[in-house]
Amino acid sequence: MQAATAFSYEGWGIRGWNSQSVTTIQKNNTPVKIQHRQKRDNKGANRSLTVYIQKRGALGLYSNVRYQTFKNDVSGSMNRTLDKGTYRLRFDSKKDGTFHIKGAFNK
Repeated sequence: MQAATAFSYEGWGIRGWNSQSVTTIQKNNTPVKIQHRQKRDNKGANRSLTVYIQKRGALGLYSNVRYQTFKNDVSGSMNRTLDKGTYRLRFDSKKDGTFHIKGAFNK
């Protein structure tokens, strides 16, 4: 079975941001792939951005369940296995600069 895009994302000047889109996974042990591309707004410094997969809890609050850190200008992917639930992405560079990001959540 081929993966389908659950949602895509794009943003500029990103330092800390939650994806507006969410996706629901219907069964446990579902493989997902996050395709991610980023470019630093400040090319003169080493910068990193962490992409978190967050799951919605019983009270509607999200918590981190998986993550990967991408450094500088890069195009990469994150393959993970998730259990049933509702998920979104969180992007965080802390105080490490801002990025232009683009990608997709595939399941």
